[in-house]
This record gives sequence, structure tokens and C-alpha cells, in this order.
Amino acid sequence: CMNKKLRYIFALSIGLFLLTSTVASAHQPRIQEDVITEVTEPEISKAYYGQLEGEPHIYTISASEEFELYVNILVPEIEGQAKDLSAEIFKDGESLIVLDGKNYEWTIFFEPFGQSNYWMGPEYKEISGPGEYEIKVWSMNNDSKYSLAVGSIETFDSKEGINALKLIPELKKDFFNESPI
Repeated sequence: CMNKKLRYIFALSIGLFLLTSTVASAHQPRIQEDVITEVTEPEISKAYYGQLEGEPHIYTISASEEFELYVNILVPEIEGQAKDLSAEIFKDGESLIVLDGKNYEWTIFFEPFGQSNYWMGPEYKEISGPGEYEIKVWSMNNDSKYSLAVGSIETFDSKEGINALKLIPELKKDFFNESPI
């Protein structure tokens, strides 16, 4: 009986260790329902999952000091999903760059934490100064599913880990059209 208990505790410990190490290397997921989203802590890696419904989505960043701005567009690898998403990054109202998804060679990317495949699109990484930033995401018909990765520092606390574990089944079902199991 004691031996069985020790094996259970050992297996649980290994499972928690593996889960923690996997979570530590993943984006913090966010499901987007608003057209305009404020990005707080822009250097912390987050994945904003959304679906365009007739108009572009806007992400805003207010930076009081220099920071590393990382932006990447991804779409789920599902049948019928267009790879025509683009993003334009503005600083203080001036266009910095257009991440043109229509003329980009998208590559397959497997995300181990959620166990899902994406098409990885254009990305941008630059040390940026203080200012007001806006990231505008759109597609040809503004009807595409997308994930916008912002930030490159991958960090999770227990609250973010629990949030990720709660969101994955919803993302599997609604974003990837897969079984949540």
C-alpha cells in the first residue's frame, strides 16, 4: 500500500514537472472578443486568439521606456483557412512596418503545449523607444481566424498556467476545430 502511494506521488511529481517546463516555454493565451485590445507588459509573450468579423482588430501598447517589440502572425492549420492575414505596426500614428501575409511564404509550426499546428506568418522584432503603438490586424475579407503573438519573454506563474489549462479545450474546439480532449 505504501509502495503504491509512493509510485503515485512520484508519477504526479514527474507529470507536474513536465507540465511546468512545457508551460514555461509557451505564450500566455488570450481569447479576443473585442475589436480594440490594450496590450499590457508588451515584452511578456502572449498569444491573442481572435476571429475577424468584418473589420480589422487593433492592439495598443503605451510604452514609457525602451522595450523589445516582437509581433508574429499565425493562423490555425485547418481546412479552408486563408493565409492572407497582415498586420501594420504604427508608432505615434506613423507606420513603422507592414507584415504582409498575402505575399509571405507561411511555414508550418507545431506548438507543443497546446499540441496544435499553425501556419506561421510574418514577424517583427526590434528594440523600440517610448511611445504609443498600434498593431492593426486584417485579412482580405476580414473574416479570418488568427493568433497574434506579442512579446518574446516566455514566463508563467501559477495563475497563468491555470488560465492556459482552462483555455486550451476552448481553443482546440473553437479555434482549431478539434476535439478538446
